Amino acid sequence: MNETESFNKIDNGINIFKKVEGYGKSIKVEKLPKSDWFDFKWRQLTWHVNDLEYLIEIFPKLDKTGEPISWSLYSAVYYDTEDSRYYYKHFLAKEVSLESIANNIVQMLVASFNHISSVQKADIPYVIRLK
Repeated sequence: MNETESFNKIDNGINIFKKVEGYGKSIKVEKLPKSDWFDFKWRQLTWHVNDLEYLIEIFPKLDKTGEPISWSLYSAVYYDTEDSRYYYKHFLAKEVSLESIANNIVQMLVASFNHISSVQKADIPYVIRLK
């Protein structure tokens, strides 16, 4: 399966996930990475509940020329106070083939969603001072 086929499968899985687990959560899907250095395919799902921000991201590890050599999928939850960011991150797949993510995308999204949704605000660690 090539990269285009893998991302078609991932996008179909994201649509299924949004209709089932993500129903009512106003999940946004970003497809263009925020990088001016390299052009690569990427997916990020974001939503918020009360004062917590959530995301699930599929992104590549790139070689020196900007070509993907492996892929990862993680979920995160964070919130900001006036001067601090609190952030928790959980990898479900780290540096694997894109095809393995594509072949298991719905299960991975559900597992990531369930894991990150169960994190309590009090358990999200301080990461950085914002000001």
